[in-house]
Amino acid sequence: MRRRAFLAALPALALAGCANWEVIQAQTPPYEDDTYRIDLPEGWVRAMFEREAVALTRDGHHLELIVVQRKPNKKAFKRIKKEASKDLLPSELAELALSEQKAADPALSTLVILSNQPALLGGRLGFRLHLRFTTPKGLPMEQLVYGVCDEKYFYSMGFQAPSFHYFPAYQPDFERMVRSFKLLTASET
Repeated sequence: MRRRAFLAALPALALAGCANWEVIQAQTPPYEDDTYRIDLPEGWVRAMFEREAVALTRDGHHLELIVVQRKPNKKAFKRIKKEASKDLLPSELAELALSEQKAADPALSTLVILSNQPALLGGRLGFRLHLRFTTPKGLPMEQLVYGVCDEKYFYSMGFQAPSFHYFPAYQPDFERMVRSFKLLTASET
């Protein structure tokens, strides 16, 4: 089995056969739960595996994958046994996310951090990571990860695709999703 950690999204992918997939069309309304709302990119296919994770792909999850996750702050980084907090600096939150990802897949020995910078997500200050790694079969992959905390939850949005063609072709779709991400006041109560 190909092991690819994507912020602990593999358990969700393992359930892909159990999920309902929906093609996102122009008239598809934004995805919304009780804590956030997000516009989904037209032409992509969505599967919602559980309340805390939404996955999208265009040509298959081995080619490109977008995962939006919401985890309670106390359970945000289970593998490294750390909690998220809105009081953490963006760089501290990013380091925890990286550590969690590396703990999920030790085979990511080729992981290179291209950038780690503060970024807004849902109007809150969080982080933006740009990563590169090579799969065990030699395919260069890139990944963008945004993350932010509110009082209750850690939210992450990640996009992963091969560096050649797929990443540059679909990065604009992902960045539009990031800009559309809105936290709802229900998560603040």
